[in-house]
Formats: sequence, C-alpha cells, structure tokens
Amino acid sequence: MRRDPGRPARVDRYRAVERVSALLFHPDVQTAVLVGMEEKESSSAESQHAPDSWLYGPQQPGGPPQPVLASAWTRAAAFISDIVIFGVALGVLGAAVTFILGGSSDLYGFPTFVVLLFCYSPICTAWWGGTPGKLAFGIRVVRARDGRRLSYGRALGRHMSHAGMQFVPFLNVINNLSCVWDKPLKQCFHDKIAASVVVERERS
Repeated sequence: MRRDPGRPARVDRYRAVERVSALLFHPDVQTAVLVGMEEKESSSAESQHAPDSWLYGPQQPGGPPQPVLASAWTRAAAFISDIVIFGVALGVLGAAVTFILGGSSDLYGFPTFVVLLFCYSPICTAWWGGTPGKLAFGIRVVRARDGRRLSYGRALGRHMSHAGMQFVPFLNVINNLSCVWDKPLKQCFHDKIAASVVVERERS
C-alpha cells in the first residue's frame, strides 16, 4: 500500500484546527470575550454622554462651582450689545483708517468690516471666552465636551455660521430662538455646528 506523503501535513492541520476550536469554545475564553464586549459597550455609552457630563457632574467639596447654562434672555441682551459695540468699533476703525490713509471712507468701509468680522467675535471668544457683550452680561462660550475655551478655528466657524444665518429669512429668527426649546444644552444651530455651549461665568 502506497503511503500518501501529504497525509502528515493534513493531520497536522486538522489537529491545529481542533486546538483552535477547543480554545475558542473554552468557557474561560468565552467569559473573557463577553466581559470585554460589556466593557466596550459601557465605555461607548459613557462617551455618548461625555459632551455634557461636566455640566451636571457632582459638586466637589471646596471645588469650583458647576457652570450654569445661560438663559435665552441673557444671550439676547448680550447679542444686542455686541451689535452696538461692533457698529461703534466699525465706525471708529473706519474713520481711523480713512484719516491715516486718506481718501473716501466708502473706500475702506467693506475691508474694515471684513477685518472686524474675522477678528471681533472669533478672537475675543478664543482668547477670553466671549465677546465684550457676553462678558458684560456674565456669560461665556465653551466647548460642550469638556468646558474648555474654543480654539480660534472653532470660534471662527461658530461666528461665520451665525453670521451667515442672519441673511437667510426665517432661519435667522429660528436659529436665535432655538436655544429656548433646545434640550438639554440650550444650543442654537451655530452652537451645535461648533459643538459649543454658552454658560454663566464662574461665580466665587
């Protein structure tokens, strides 16, 4: 009888498959897999709640007070104040540029407006946590995930999306009022775009 030279190799493969199967179906291995899956699901669920968990975390004894979400009325008052401040700054800066460079004020009006558009709200929000109007009313803009200050890029995106919505009929009104009924973070549409929330400043 002729012996098959490939038989030992096949036998070794069969034995390897049997060992792997026995290992996979071993009770200890199955338990470890189930525990790992439960831990992964738990961490995933925690990450889903992470964006606003810092807002509602337990107060630590002797620690800083928990932030409180800014009311819609405070936000509206701050917004109106910023419009006034922005208009005054635009007029003063435009007059200064015209005085220094000469010529008509109409020539520098639009460039001055663009410069302020990219500087006023984004820089103030990134550096100090809010525009002069917001800071005057005791509120600030922070990241929804961890309460930290926004970067310039995120603050710029928030501001430009807000400014763009002002030129769309009805959307401008709905956006500015959406923080009244939004739950649980009282966010306007531009807040959601930038993943930010508006909160009261820490009170000592």
